[in-house]
Amino acid sequence: MSKKLQLVYAQLNEVSPNPWNPHGTTEEEMAELKASIGKWDMKDCPLVVEFDRPVHYEGQTIAPGGKKYLIVDGEQKYTAKKAAFMEGLVNDPSVPVLVMGKLSEFTEAELAELGQVLNHKGRGSLEDAKKTGVIVEWLTQRGRTLDEVAQAMGQRKEALREALIASQQAKGRPIPPELSSRPQGHKERNVMNVVLPFEDAVAVDEFESLVAKVAEQLGEELPQTKGFRRSAAVLAALRAYVGY
Repeated sequence: MSKKLQLVYAQLNEVSPNPWNPHGTTEEEMAELKASIGKWDMKDCPLVVEFDRPVHYEGQTIAPGGKKYLIVDGEQKYTAKKAAFMEGLVNDPSVPVLVMGKLSEFTEAELAELGQVLNHKGRGSLEDAKKTGVIVEWLTQRGRTLDEVAQAMGQRKEALREALIASQQAKGRPIPPELSSRPQGHKERNVMNVVLPFEDAVAVDEFESLVAKVAEQLGEELPQTKGFRRSAAVLAALRAYVGY
């Protein structure tokens, strides 16, 4: 279905996040986004649908409850605008949103896939693997192969496979044989941007702070992309530590 997007100014309390969004940000990233909104207000609008029916997610039924719009993509921007308003950084309680239609015109799986595709741009460094796994499960149950899902989302097949396993484990389900072992001939992708696991958000914040200090002390020109900047700073710190 093709439909023009409609720009609407909604009140903050009329907009609802969706329950399947796996993307999040660190406190540092949210603070930067909030400061930007405090200076410029919102210039990049969340994508939404009209909340005209209940949402069904993992056995839950979530009614609109007075909300007019459901976020498809842009929850972090919405959250930052709401925080900026609550803290008095902006005075306008409205938020510009792009309406792509009604919720009843889509399935949750379609909207979740679109959100994943749009978030391939890399906004937000935290991702809930279990929620990503739920989205992958939705799509594969509808006849899509893992290769097709990975291509559509612009993500590595192996990363989606691990997310699917995490989702199954969280539900207490046995891991299917095709997921329990790595495919024959599998090789780790050689990438510069290394994603490191952390126990909680506190550890992530500590890591981000240390990387920033390393980059400042080294005084070296690092890549602008946040993920690559982290990797470059960590590599430089390790080289300096071992006298490489």
